[in-house]
Amino acid sequence: MKWRGWALAVLAVAATLSPVVRSRDGFPLSNYPMFTATRPDVTNFETAVGLDATGRRVRLSPMIVGGSIEVIQAVAVVEDAVADGLAQPLCQRIAERIIGSEEFAGVQSVAIITETYDIIPALADGAPPIESSEHARCAVER
Repeated sequence: MKWRGWALAVLAVAATLSPVVRSRDGFPLSNYPMFTATRPDVTNFETAVGLDATGRRVRLSPMIVGGSIEVIQAVAVVEDAVADGLAQPLCQRIAERIIGSEEFAGVQSVAIITETYDIIPALADGAPPIESSEHARCAVER
């Protein structure tokens, strides 16, 4: 009977390690590629920013950008708009949300941009983007 326990333990360990050996992700066993895959050092982020009277960028909240408190949803809204060529209409919707916001009273315009970051310096030291390109800009008309 003792051998059954050992056999079951060996089987459990083998099943747990099988995704690594097979280099395949799947349910219910995973090699967690979202955490283990090699990522590039430089990456792009599509975002919406407010601009004050001096042109200084103001980071907008997810509620202003995407109409929700969910950060990932706000990111997806901007990414989809840029990919679909709809950055200008999104820019207008964000500008309309800013009109009623006291928090962003100093924002005079909105820009939909892609920022390119060297990830390590950005995360370690807060380095600014190494490149930025604008897809749309619109005024906040109060």
